[in-house]
This record gives sequence, C-alpha cells and structure tokens, in this order.
Amino acid sequence: MEKLVEDLISLGLTWQEARIYIFFARNGSEKKKDVMRQLGIEEQELEESLQQLTKKGFIKNRLRRANNFSVIPIKIVLESLINEKLREVQEIRKELKILLFRKRFPLKGLS
Repeated sequence: MEKLVEDLISLGLTWQEARIYIFFARNGSEKKKDVMRQLGIEEQELEESLQQLTKKGFIKNRLRRANNFSVIPIKIVLESLINEKLREVQEIRKELKILLFRKRFPLKGLS
C-alpha cells in the first residue's frame, strides 16, 4: 500500500487523500464512521479529504443521506492525475521558453 500511496502523492494527492482513496478502492462503498475508525482519522480530516476527492472527481457520494461513498476506478484516477501533471509540465516548458528567449534577446531600457 505504501508504494501506491507514494505514487498517488507524487501525482498530486495529499497523503490523507491517497489513503482514503485506497481504502475505498479496497473496501468498496463505506460509511464515514467506518472509514474514520479503520483509518484512525478525525471527522474534520475525513470531511476535508472527501470534499477534495469529490471535487477532483475521484470519489462520489452514492447516497447523500447515508454518507455512503465509492471510488472512481483507479485507471480513470491515474489518467486524470497524469494528464494534470502533463499540463503542468507543458506550462513550465512554455514559461522556460519565454525566459530563455528574454535572456537571449533582452529588452533594452527595461529592468
């Protein structure tokens, strides 16, 4: 599990989000109280992580009243995280090209 947690962290999830996502992936749909008990986390930590995972589209609340959550398949999550990292790399490359161009052809009289 540690390797998968590290992989998910390297792709942009927090440690807690990765643990919660893996928990749901392994155990299926679970109630919040069961997740808190089994992962040893407080309700506020769980709530914040669930909000972020839901916002990112990696989990969904199946029965809003029962607080029953389930995960989106790992393949979809990994593709999404990898695509986000690729977009970040493309943006960095673009900024680097601009910086290199400015260094090569500085504008006179501007600081």
